[in-house]
Amino acid sequence: MRIKLIWKQDEVERFWAFIKERQEIWHKRFIKKIASPWTKDPILKEYKFCNVYRSLDRGTQYVRQNILTLYPRYRSDCYFNLLLYRLFNLPETHTRFQAEFATGGHMSANEYNASVAAGILIGLRAHGIKFSSSAYMLSSAGYYGPNAKIKLYC
Repeated sequence: MRIKLIWKQDEVERFWAFIKERQEIWHKRFIKKIASPWTKDPILKEYKFCNVYRSLDRGTQYVRQNILTLYPRYRSDCYFNLLLYRLFNLPETHTRFQAEFATGGHMSANEYNASVAAGILIGLRAHGIKFSSSAYMLSSAGYYGPNAKIKLYC
């Protein structure tokens, strides 16, 4: 079965206008250093969206600077840290784990302790500190209760 794509010109133009406006917001904020608001668009003003270019994303920049460059010779440690970061998707959480588990600046799966990690996350939550990002959610852990993500991932 072949699927025939139907391009609606007005929808394509609206899509590219959105992309352009989203990139303009980034440019005004980070290059021109203009104070908000960076747009008149009510949706872009109120809600957060991923950057047009993934490389500009705060999380991607963190991964490059704090995981990929720190573990070039330690492939298994690099994979472990990428996976751990991806589960919570927040630089501050990974930094907290590194502070707890890393020796010599490197954190490996051998040093990681799931019970201690769960305790860290429960402590952060108890103090009202966010430990995971809702961007790129991997599961519906919230369905299983407030501590489900901690139990499932640690």
